[in-house]
Amino acid sequence: MYINEYELTKGLYLLKRPAEKYWGLVDHYAVMDVGNTSSLFPNVGQRPIVIEKVEGKGIIASYNSKNWTILGKVKDHHILSATLRLIQALENPTYDLFGNNCEHFARFIAEGKKESEQVNSFGALALFFGVVMLLSQD
Repeated sequence: MYINEYELTKGLYLLKRPAEKYWGLVDHYAVMDVGNTSSLFPNVGQRPIVIEKVEGKGIIASYNSKNWTILGKVKDHHILSATLRLIQALENPTYDLFGNNCEHFARFIAEGKKESEQVNSFGALALFFGVVMLLSQD
């Protein structure tokens, strides 16, 4: 579902949108804080704050809630767990495609696991083609 910021309840949300840099072939992930659940963004009221990790820029927090799709509300947003994960993720702004990209960042905050389904899928695809290439040499 696309974001209508006026219908959102207070909490943290996992977001994604097509990555412009890669012609929409991959998705870009972020977390949105509505109502300053994390208490890290004073004086924002209910307005959504999108927190994202961007290659070459580190971590960005902005009011840009356009073009994002909500994947789900963070289940433990109302207790300290998600907020502590957010604080921990903010402490490491370094971007690493295979270990600390935007999806790792957002899924760690939202789910507590530093995973990237996209990296895993591309790795499996590369492995498949590697095996096919090896078998076709015979």
